[in-house]
Amino acid sequence: MTALNESLPYRFVQIANTPLEPNLGKLKEHAHRHRTFVTYGTFSGLDRIVAKFNAQKEILGALGELGYRGSPTEIAVAFLADYAFATNSAGVTLVSMFKKEHLDFNLLRLKNDPTPERLNALVAALDMV
Repeated sequence: MTALNESLPYRFVQIANTPLEPNLGKLKEHAHRHRTFVTYGTFSGLDRIVAKFNAQKEILGALGELGYRGSPTEIAVAFLADYAFATNSAGVTLVSMFKKEHLDFNLLRLKNDPTPERLNALVAALDMV
């Protein structure tokens, strides 16, 4: 982040970006329009987020109203994928895919067309920052 503040000529910036580590939002404040962000870490906080969902049932209800279905873990996985894709829609999001089902899942999440506006209220409610 310091290097971006000093206007060094980095064209690609790779960082972790999750609701638990919303680094991309911080960096975009200092971003030059010719930078491409590569994000990773999509599922790194899965256990913590599932625990928050289980502790705050109203969040699961709000996610249900947005169309999320399944167990708290399934909902968290879909939410994290949506967050990763929505917050870096103009960049590159790295995800591990070991099976065809993983690719199918990610393509389905992209088709869902997640938007940051749709997810920001939930991130704030989870108090993950």
